[in-house]
Amino acid sequence: MQKLPPQLHRLGLYISCIMANAGLFSVVHAADHQESSNETALPTITINASSDVEKGAGPVKGYIAKRSTTGTKTDTPILETPQSLTVVTQDQIQATGARTVVEALGYSAGLFNPTGFNPANETFTIRGFTQYGGMLRDGLYDGGAWGNRQESYGLERVEFLKGAASVLYGKLSPGGAINTISKRPTDEPLHEVKLELGNDNHRQFDLDVSDALNADETLKYRLTAVARQSDTPVDYTANDRYYLAPAIYWTPDDNTSLTLLGNYQENKLTFINGLPVEGTLLPNKNGQLRKSTFLGEPDWSTGDDEKGSIGYLVEHQFSDQLKLEHKLRYSYSKVHWRYSSINLDATDQRSATRSGYDRFDKVHRLVADTFLEWKTSGARFENTLITGVDWLRENGSMPANWDLKLTPIDIFNPQYSGMIDYSNSQADYSTDQTKTLGVYAQNQLKLDNHWVVLTGLRQDWVDSKATGSADDKDDALTGRAGLVYLLDNGVAPYISFSQSFEPVSGDDGSPAQRKLEPTEGEQYEAGLRYQPLGSNNLYSFALYQLTQTNVSSTDPATQIVRQIGEVRSRGAELEAKFSPLPDVNLIAAYSYIDAKTTQSLIAAEINQRTANVPRQQASLWADYQIGQLGNGQLKLGLGMRYIGEQANESMKDARANSTPDVTLLDALINYEVQPFNLSLNMVNLTGKTYYSQCSYNNCQLGNLRTVIGTLAYRW
Repeated sequence: MQKLPPQLHRLGLYISCIMANAGLFSVVHAADHQESSNETALPTITINASSDVEKGAGPVKGYIAKRSTTGTKTDTPILETPQSLTVVTQDQIQATGARTVVEALGYSAGLFNPTGFNPANETFTIRGFTQYGGMLRDGLYDGGAWGNRQESYGLERVEFLKGAASVLYGKLSPGGAINTISKRPTDEPLHEVKLELGNDNHRQFDLDVSDALNADETLKYRLTAVARQSDTPVDYTANDRYYLAPAIYWTPDDNTSLTLLGNYQENKLTFINGLPVEGTLLPNKNGQLRKSTFLGEPDWSTGDDEKGSIGYLVEHQFSDQLKLEHKLRYSYSKVHWRYSSINLDATDQRSATRSGYDRFDKVHRLVADTFLEWKTSGARFENTLITGVDWLRENGSMPANWDLKLTPIDIFNPQYSGMIDYSNSQADYSTDQTKTLGVYAQNQLKLDNHWVVLTGLRQDWVDSKATGSADDKDDALTGRAGLVYLLDNGVAPYISFSQSFEPVSGDDGSPAQRKLEPTEGEQYEAGLRYQPLGSNNLYSFALYQLTQTNVSSTDPATQIVRQIGEVRSRGAELEAKFSPLPDVNLIAAYSYIDAKTTQSLIAAEINQRTANVPRQQASLWADYQIGQLGNGQLKLGLGMRYIGEQANESMKDARANSTPDVTLLDALINYEVQPFNLSLNMVNLTGKTYYSQCSYNNCQLGNLRTVIGTLAYRW
């Protein structure tokens, strides 16, 4: 018998799963109908929901969210989602002193920030895989991590879906997706201003106001703004920001709502490159380098960026069973990178030659997502089916110059000439265009208030074109299946399978110029959640295996790229958010990641650990509302973050093949006397010097001590 192509085989399998799910729903529905025909009709009772009921994309009081839209696109209890999902609330962001999205996730399991301290860049790894394009804003694709540092004060919550998730969001790295939720107009009036002062000349003003615009409160607004001027611990560097985010919420009738969301952000930053491994991770015969050492050019090096967006979300309830959700956003970004790399003299270990890079990225993006949600229910079941389509149009340009000549520098006594020679540099002007289209369906069946069956299927088409190359056309079929069992005591074990894909640009370098295929990811996960009845506690545990195939490597003999590589990550994660005592909150997380190359064209790479991925990480945050002190309330908090040893990449000296582990402390002192709130946040309290990652004989400095005092006034 002739075998079916793998894609057709998978399509048949997914369709069978969804049909089986739908078939089970039909059987139960028929049984319910038969039972209902023999029952006496009861009078209808109307229950009016309270305005403080949590919504999947709404604000949360405290640290523990119980619902989310990121894991399913529908407003679903986290307990019923068969895949690891972490939600960080605005209250947690404020308490831990997080200034970036990655810092907000610092007390979560499975994520690592290899960038360390670099205001102009924010990358991350999830479950051992680097995420270059896994950023979402309000459920829509928002580009890669480079030049995409989001303002944490403008976010209601940060949601972190772990593992393959292309069935929801299309092209993604296998590690998962980070979805940030914008602040939106509130049910009750909100007025807040903040003033911040901190080390490194940090000065910041924040504004957050929301209220109704008409008497019947069908039209509401919110305005969030940030203005910051700040230096950094590194000499001659800046970390300034201006952020403005208006929002409008309109409900013309009981069944329709329109939310308008906009934001503008301008950053005046300095791109901070790493320091030589000799003098940081390894000894240098001239001593250790100062952590404030800057090896660029003060008036030339930059990482400035500007970005803005405008979009809307429309929801219309046709009936109790049928709802339409449609959202669209236009965004643009401009990023100007100017930085230098150094080559240290191996003999004297202090003089270094420098070369420069000057690049200006522009991107315009239009993205939309539309789906219908159909809910049905009976005596024994609840069913939610969504079918939808999303699409993306993205145009980018990148003029660049590289091999710029900068004057040599003494790394222990830097003298800056300001001379950058473009005359013999390499120059390029490239453009790229990307079009994507995805069609998807997902079914959630809850049976007998215990079983939750989730199945999903998606087909994607990706068309991209870059300067000097032919059209790259890819398509991918991805699926997902999961099962949860809800016990009466709040325990919910689950199992799931999910897939991802990520296009790879270019060809294999052969005379035939064969196009490179997308990488593919598959995840198997088993986990357990526990939410004790009547409590606000949540405990999560997960085991997973995540595999990426079609990984490229170049044949050293022929210089032809072959996609026979495979990277596998196996791990365990534990997260807990709970209150062991009244007025005490605890956040605990632990992750173990064994990520390595399992197949490669290059034999030496097989069984090698993935670089810049700590094998173990752990964190613990605790805060205590002490109670009345004078006329106000005092709260104290203390956090610990452990980052385990990690393998480095392409180091000349074997002594630098790994970066050692580090333990960091954070702290909070908060005193509230209505209507004022005074807080002091300390990140890396002891000022420990460490390196977040090392590669190619350079080490990236980790986040140094940050101390910021905040005075807030609310009315």
